[in-house]
Amino acid sequence: MKARSKSGTSIIEVPFSIWLILTMVLMPMLAMGTVTLRASLMNAVVQDGAHAASKAKTFEAGTAEKPSAVTLAQQTINEMVAKFPGLTIDKVDTDILITNVETGTKTRSEEKLSAPADSSKFIYQIETVATGKIDPVFSFNSDLFGTIPGLNAPIVVAYVAREMAENPQGLDK
Repeated sequence: MKARSKSGTSIIEVPFSIWLILTMVLMPMLAMGTVTLRASLMNAVVQDGAHAASKAKTFEAGTAEKPSAVTLAQQTINEMVAKFPGLTIDKVDTDILITNVETGTKTRSEEKLSAPADSSKFIYQIETVATGKIDPVFSFNSDLFGTIPGLNAPIVVAYVAREMAENPQGLDK
C-alpha cells in the first residue's frame, strides 16, 4: 500500500469550488440584488408620476403650458424610465379616487368628474398605476428549468402611487 501525499490534493478541488461558489451563490445573489434595485427605482418613478399628476390644473383637457394630470403622469414616468436601462413601461393608468368624508366610502373615476369637485364633502386623490417589466441583469439561457422571471425572463410588475389632488376644482375638465 502506497502512502498518500500530504500536499497537492486541493489543486483539483479549487477550480470546481470556485466555479460552484460563483455560479451557485454569487451570481444569483447579484441578479436578485439588481432586480431589487430596479424594482425600487420603478417604484420611485411611479411615485414621481403620481406627484406630477397631482399638481396638474386639469384632469384630461390640458394645454401645452398646463398639461393635464393624465398627460403629466405619462410624460414623467416615460422620461424617468428612459434614464434607467432594464425598465420598460407598458401602460400607465391615471384615475381619480373620491372618498366621502362622512361615510369613508371610496369611488373611482377613470374619466374627469361629471360635476365640479366638492371639497367640503369629498377628498380627491390622483392614483397612478404603471404596468411594466424589469429585465434581469444577467440572462441565464438554460432550458433545464424553463422560464424563470428575474433569472432568464423579465419580471412583470405593477406599481400604484397615490397623491392628494392639489387642484380638485380642475378635476371636471
